[in-house]
Amino acid sequence: FFSSRRRHTRCLSDWSSDVCSSDLAKYKGDITLTKDARLYRDARELIPFEVWRVSAFSRYISMKESHRNCKAVGRSGKFRGRWQKNAAFWKTYGGKKYASKPDKASCYEQDLVAYNGWIVRGWAPWLF
Repeated sequence: FFSSRRRHTRCLSDWSSDVCSSDLAKYKGDITLTKDARLYRDARELIPFEVWRVSAFSRYISMKESHRNCKAVGRSGKFRGRWQKNAAFWKTYGGKKYASKPDKASCYEQDLVAYNGWIVRGWAPWLF
């Protein structure tokens, strides 16, 4: 359904999410990509949900994952919703309190769950 699950390109290896350098260059100044936010959970916790939700890189990732379509379901059926997350991610980061599967929750609820995952793991769950 969506073609960006994984890309084989040269990526940065000095931070946890291995986002490609060409991606980072476009989003210089995004608060979610500061060195501290990339490396430390404490720094990510200082970034409010509403700021994270509208950050340029957050919008970029959700566009790459699903074209920001909250009802999206990947070809295999394993990855669902705006953020194309699997059942384990959905359960681990609080999604079950909203709906059984990401694509059944509202866009706002999906964003909250993605934000919870980002606080804990940074951009790592969205490797490209």
